[in-house]
Formats: sequence, C-alpha cells, structure tokens
Amino acid sequence: MNRRQFLASVSAAAVLPLPGFAGQTPLKLKAETVSQQILPEGEGTTAMLGFNGSMPGPEIRLKRGARASIEVENGLEEGTAVHWHGIRLENRMDGVPVLTQDLINPGDSKTYSFVPPDAGTYWYHSHYISQEQVARGLMGPLIVEDDAPSIWIMTSP
Repeated sequence: MNRRQFLASVSAAAVLPLPGFAGQTPLKLKAETVSQQILPEGEGTTAMLGFNGSMPGPEIRLKRGARASIEVENGLEEGTAVHWHGIRLENRMDGVPVLTQDLINPGDSKTYSFVPPDAGTYWYHSHYISQEQVARGLMGPLIVEDDAPSIWIMTSP
C-alpha cells in the first residue's frame, strides 16, 4: 500500500470515531473482521479488517521516552503481526514475522513493549500478508508526543 492508498482509505473512514486508550495499561488492540458502511446508504456494508472493531484502528498516543506496553490479540482466522512504522525500536519488537518475531496465531496474543525515542506522527499496521491485511484495513494512527512542550518564539523582522 502506498501513501496515497493509505490516505484514501483513512479518508473514506474519516466519519468513524477513533476510540482512545487513556488510562489503559497495557494498551489493547484486537485484530478482527469488521463491517462498515463506507458506500452510500443502501449500497450495503463493506467487509474489512480492523482493530477494536474499527477501521482504521484506534489512535494510539504515547509519550517519547516512556515505556509503552501494547497487547495485540489476534481475533482473525489467520496469523498476523503489528509493525510500528517509522519508530526506531528494538529489533524483537519491530513486528516482522519470521525475522523479528513469531507470527501471532489465531486466538493468541503478543505484548509489544518498547520505548519510543522520537516524537512524531507514525502509523501501526499488519506486517503479515500486508498486501491483503493492510489493504483491508489493519492499520491505525500512532502519535508519539514529546515529553516537553514545544516553545515557539515569534519575532518581528
């Protein structure tokens, strides 16, 4: 999936609420099938994949430098894994089946634990059969907030 396809998918589902995770330890994501109305009313629903009942999956907000613990449960009928796209982290938490972790089999779960070193806007997504699982919606936004507020000073020329 390229950037344009990702943005188009997210735009199509923009009317869906993104549930928050405030106060949950560890955070929980459940990969599962979802069905949503993205076509005009009367055109039927679209079968997709998602996390926690939505596509895209819920927004995850982390603090830079603070350990994150995210439990991923596989409610699909096939394996999956989660890759934290763009974040520098320990290889064993990178979410690439066979190379950095075992596949999360149906009914199983895996807890990812890492410390994000950089603030920024990222995304998480399946890294197993990506051409199908990501294209069908197994993705979500990931925001790493800086641990110190930004200070902007404006000066006039």
